[in-house]
Amino acid sequence: MNRTLFLLLMAVLAGCGETRTQYRTMPAFYQRMAGIEGANNGRMRDGTEIRWQQGKEASLDGFTDHTGDVFLMRDEREDGTTSLNALIPEHVMLNTLECVRDQEYRLLWDELVADGTKRWYEEEGGGYEAYESFFRANRRDIVTTLTRMKAGLGSQELRRVRVADGVTRLELIEQLHSRFRYTQLDASWDGEGYRLLTIR
Repeated sequence: MNRTLFLLLMAVLAGCGETRTQYRTMPAFYQRMAGIEGANNGRMRDGTEIRWQQGKEASLDGFTDHTGDVFLMRDEREDGTTSLNALIPEHVMLNTLECVRDQEYRLLWDELVADGTKRWYEEEGGGYEAYESFFRANRRDIVTTLTRMKAGLGSQELRRVRVADGVTRLELIEQLHSRFRYTQLDASWDGEGYRLLTIR
């Protein structure tokens, strides 16, 4: 009897111990993607319990700019035309993604492609037609890359690097390069906003 009570007491005491719980905020893009490893609650090897909390998805649109006006990446003018606006390189990436996905190649060319890039297409021969042909032929790969960049906003999976005066590169981390044909987007500042320089 005493031996049974002693063993029972030892089992209870062995089960008691300090449990550490870590609360981590799940990046908002995890909520939009299925089957992400690590998105579920679990336990680490040292016994620490992991509990995920839903993060809030930040918007890069709709804030007030330095003039006091509401900033919109895509804005309808009074004459019915559309303007594309980019105050940071991420705006270029998001506008480009929307235009290429919706096959709005002329809008992207007119509103967001850098003058230097337009000159390059003119000098290489073909001008706008060559540009449009490139985007049509590579549409799926470009959309796949830009969608992944969008998912990586605010995480360590998308790097933002200044590569030259006025030129900023958005790049997927090297561990992701093998999964994508294109991994970089360069945006240049023209004094008024950022423009699409190249995707490679």
